[in-house]
Amino acid sequence: MLKWLEPLKRLSLRERVMVIAGGLFLFILLIYTTAIEPMIDRMQRLDRLAAGKQSAIQELAAIREEYVGVHAQAIQIDRAIDEVSGTFSLLAFLEEVATDVHIKSQIVAMRPQAALPSSEYRENSVEVKIEKVAIPSVVALLRAMHTASAVLRFKRFHLRPRFDDPAYLDVSFLVSTYERV
Repeated sequence: MLKWLEPLKRLSLRERVMVIAGGLFLFILLIYTTAIEPMIDRMQRLDRLAAGKQSAIQELAAIREEYVGVHAQAIQIDRAIDEVSGTFSLLAFLEEVATDVHIKSQIVAMRPQAALPSSEYRENSVEVKIEKVAIPSVVALLRAMHTASAVLRFKRFHLRPRFDDPAYLDVSFLVSTYERV
């Protein structure tokens, strides 16, 4: 019959139990090290990867929400540009606002800047310098510019107190508006 069982038959019961228990232990150890442990390691690695992917998905969702908000703002700005495109003059607007705020006489310079070429828009900029102006007049000027019908963008804005009279300021800024090309 089976030759490998004959030496086992010659052993005492206690020795047979020990040999069978040792063999079973080695068999279980072999199964654990070759099949179960690698499977557990792989599951742990996949769990870590899944957690990383979940955080990436959450970050991507946040970026998407930010993009939707920025896209809505861009559409709103495009509409505002289209509404006044061709009918809005930045220089005329600045003179009108200065007259309304009663600071036209304090304007030292209003220099148009060269229009910067773009694929979709033309940027028209004006550099303005105002001297000896009170803070409430500056606030009124900014409020009037903020409520303008056109899209205005301040690129530079400097306020400096006057040395001869700190109650007054020297103001210089570069403001731009956009129109479709």
